[in-house]
Amino acid sequence: MRHLACACLLALCLASPVAAAEPAADSHRAAAEACVAALGGAEMQAKLIDDTMGFILQQNPDLEPFIDVMTAFFERVMPWSALEPKYVEMYEAAFTEPELKDITAFLGTASGHKYVEMGTTLLDQTAQFANAILMEHAVELQEVIMTRAMELEADAMAEAGADSTGDAAADSTSTGHE
Repeated sequence: MRHLACACLLALCLASPVAAAEPAADSHRAAAEACVAALGGAEMQAKLIDDTMGFILQQNPDLEPFIDVMTAFFERVMPWSALEPKYVEMYEAAFTEPELKDITAFLGTASGHKYVEMGTTLLDQTAQFANAILMEHAVELQEVIMTRAMELEADAMAEAGADSTGDAAADSTSTGHE
């Protein structure tokens, strides 16, 4: 009887971590789902497609007659129903459950809503000023790239010269022993 009680106690102890792990994983997943929903989910995807189409038109205005078919294509190959689980997995892997809950709580505030709304605009502004800085220094960048290319070429030539010298020495050594 005592052995049976010990076996039952042991079984309960071994089973407890598994049982405890599942709800924690489920609650972590639920927190990720809530966070993705708070980000705007399907609306976020639609805005991303619209922003992408705007960028494409900005880069190539000749594509204007094709925007409707391109949009339909993106909506067909990247529907929210296919992307949502991937977003959830990504957020679940990137953030702990408490972090997800904090982010979701923030996104539920007026400031959080504004942050999401302004996200694309702020990224665009960041890209614009970063591009402007790079353009100011484009000649300098070209110079450092050219200098590095010459260094790499010189290193490759020196290495090739050392290999051919070593090969010639090896050849004369091997022919002298025969």
